[in-house]
Amino acid sequence: VLIVPEDVAHGTHGFEDEDFLCDPRYEAVPALRCRPEAAALAEAAALLGAAERPLILAGGGVHISQAAEDLQAFAEAMRIPVAHTMS
Repeated sequence: VLIVPEDVAHGTHGFEDEDFLCDPRYEAVPALRCRPEAAALAEAAALLGAAERPLILAGGGVHISQAAEDLQAFAEAMRIPVAHTMS
């Protein structure tokens, strides 16, 4: 487990833009999204329902795919805490 203090994780740091590589392939939301098979979705729902202390670990893709509000609504409705990655 790596614990990064909030002030470090969300602070402003003096890096130059050119120090970072941003591949243009990952700057846009895909026009088409795949849906899980019904059996996989049912299995995920059963696992969540049986979990004693579920946790959602959300990565930066939730913002890229513009799914942050949906994730928040789901997490609040299911009363599941959300942790995030550094991206």
